[in-house]
Amino acid sequence: MPGVGIVTSLTMLAEIGDYARFPSPEKLASFAGLVSSSNSSGEKLRFGHITHRGSVWLWTALVESTGKVSKKWGHLYDFYWNLRERKGNKIARVALARKMLVLSWHLIRKNQPFNPRRTDSVKTEIPNIS
Repeated sequence: MPGVGIVTSLTMLAEIGDYARFPSPEKLASFAGLVSSSNSSGEKLRFGHITHRGSVWLWTALVESTGKVSKKWGHLYDFYWNLRERKGNKIARVALARKMLVLSWHLIRKNQPFNPRRTDSVKTEIPNIS
């Protein structure tokens, strides 16, 4: 995966261990502390910043790995750049770190290599409106 070098991959291996411990990618993101906090009172539900409850080493390594995002990253770059324009650099980097962690869960569980140009869920046709 782009951005994940030797140090980041060894940190992920040391902190996560076996990916089979986590039944879903959401559980893994929660373990890493890369999920938003939520406060509810009555019928109001508010979401806040990430919880930071979890592996400090893991979320730090993942956020640091998003420091040099380039166009070679494919759909990850597109995701980052669109979010950066709307929310800013810091929020976009944390969101990209979570997306990379979830993607790593899927890649490890399915034993697949990273594909920078994902075509399975991206629609390439433009529908005819007329």
